[in-house]
Amino acid sequence: MKRIPANFIKIDRSFVEDCPDDAGSVAIVRAIIAMAHSLKLKVIAEGVETEAQLKLLVAMDCDMAQGFLFSPPVPAEQLSALRVNGEFIRERFAWRHRATLKSVSGKD
Repeated sequence: MKRIPANFIKIDRSFVEDCPDDAGSVAIVRAIIAMAHSLKLKVIAEGVETEAQLKLLVAMDCDMAQGFLFSPPVPAEQLSALRVNGEFIRERFAWRHRATLKSVSGKD
């Protein structure tokens, strides 16, 4: 795995969907995040649908998340038109790093 040219690892939704209620799923997600970070890779969790899942991922230091909690799938050509409260949706994805959110939105 360390020889694969990658910048991030995605955690499949099948591991995320039973979090935070299933201890086994939580342990797997925690291990994936720890392994990826030890290899200097960023982690994206797929299939995030609940605030409880997001809260757990933030607590585990997951870097990014995607799923229906943020938006249903949209075609690439429609993504730039998707806005939330007058701001591009990308600001909703910058949930982990407040500095990133500030730089994206231009807010202090």
